[in-house]
Amino acid sequence: MKIWDFDDFLTLSTYRDGRIRVVITIDNRANIYKFLKERGFGFFKYKNSYKYFRKTSEEYEFTTLTEIHYYFLREFLEKELIYHSKTVTPKQFHQIFNDIIAKEISLVKNDNLFKYYLFIVPNEKETHKLNMLLDYTYKINFENKILLEFFSNNKFNCVLDEKSKISINQFLYYKNINQNRYLIFHPFANGYDCWIASFGNEKKIGKTEPLKLEQIQLNFKLERDINKILNYLN
Repeated sequence: MKIWDFDDFLTLSTYRDGRIRVVITIDNRANIYKFLKERGFGFFKYKNSYKYFRKTSEEYEFTTLTEIHYYFLREFLEKELIYHSKTVTPKQFHQIFNDIIAKEISLVKNDNLFKYYLFIVPNEKETHKLNMLLDYTYKINFENKILLEFFSNNKFNCVLDEKSKISINQFLYYKNINQNRYLIFHPFANGYDCWIASFGNEKKIGKTEPLKLEQIQLNFKLERDINKILNYLN
């Protein structure tokens, strides 16, 4: 990985009065975008708008163009690069910083060069991950689909709840765990709640109120909560 310094990002010269003049050439700007790409920044088009992000440890952190500019100027140049620069002293950086602010110099902007280095087209796996983060309806539908597949794979039975009041007029997914105790899932709001319910016998599930109802997890998420029911699946 390249070791960056100020002259990679800024073309500096000196006015007659000693003040530092800052110019950003096309090569400087390309280096800024290359650096940002190294740090995990990028953007993509999502439903007719651009989403800017920083990806760290395979996780997306969504941001804005303004925040990316702030990161480069304040978090990198001011708080990191200045301490190991071989070309600019802290005193000089103070002048550079003031010139950038006074002239409203845009270190980062969504120009063609920015698109060239930082625009991505997510693959199928990444598209799914992004939909899970950005599209609530997609996320709920996918999580519910996975749960229904889980019920099928683990031989849960299904019955309409007519009178038990666990989830009236909704389907109950249940599995016997011992004697008259059953692991019960039922839809609630946009997900499923999980309980252990006791009935006199299997035929009474959905027909009568349970003799006993123990909460396992409201809004059950398979990936998050599976350990809470593993002992009941054998």
